[in-house]
Amino acid sequence: MAARVMTLEEATGASAPVATYTINEASWPMRVEHLSPASIGKFLECPEKWRKHYVSRERDPIVGYWLFRGSVNHRAVDWALKEKMETGELPSLDAVMERFDMEWSDELEKRGGAESVAWEDTTPDAVKDETARLVGVYHQQVSPSLNPIALEAKTLFDTPGVPIPTLMYIDIEEQHRLIDRKETAARTRTPKADWIMKGGLYSAAKRKPIEFHVSTKTKTPAVYTAADDPGLLVPAWREARAHSYISRVFSEIQNLYTSFGPDETWNGATMHPFACSYCSFKASCGWWSE
Repeated sequence: MAARVMTLEEATGASAPVATYTINEASWPMRVEHLSPASIGKFLECPEKWRKHYVSRERDPIVGYWLFRGSVNHRAVDWALKEKMETGELPSLDAVMERFDMEWSDELEKRGGAESVAWEDTTPDAVKDETARLVGVYHQQVSPSLNPIALEAKTLFDTPGVPIPTLMYIDIEEQHRLIDRKETAARTRTPKADWIMKGGLYSAAKRKPIEFHVSTKTKTPAVYTAADDPGLLVPAWREARAHSYISRVFSEIQNLYTSFGPDETWNGATMHPFACSYCSFKASCGWWSE
């Protein structure tokens, strides 16, 4: 049967029946075994980019430094917080920076070395120094007050009527809240729209409010939390709202796959204010080819 398009009220959390779907090869890319907040965000930004990444399994032809600097930052901070969870003591700043150096080297090697990375208008040393400062500031200003019970914990969230789960990895979980770490160029006092969507799904899965910790890549780096900007703390979404959101995205993907299949160009982001400008698939995109 044709997938039903949900109303705005349903998509934003109204208690309404959720359509039932059956996955088969004609209506769903079988290799896509789960959704995730990140994949949902990618689809909402550009369905064609989603198709290339998740259906055709094309990988970004450009390896930009922004693709790994955040993950290295997180792994270094997480290492220290894990030590605190296990021993009750937070490692020294020197120990954390030593760990950061190791994570940075390992990630660069994994990606083919510095010469394989697009550094744009910066240099490897400049990016590493900036990221190291962010790690140090977070470790000194925020980590001492945290009491995590889980770090990057795998969570599967099932939605009625959607036969695949939504896979989530939540940055930091404490007893009564979740924490999602972000990097921005300047201070951001309220969450961005895509943060709210992804954080809302996390919060519904764990039934806890979510707080965004914003590290700024300014000349003097800083970290802002809800203690500084109360708008960075967002109440938990109701499960019905998360289910409706996921169900609607699943329906839209299924419609495109049924209509165009795995190889024909899907809807693009040609009207998005900046998505196409930064997309590494632009050169091979059906919407931009002559």
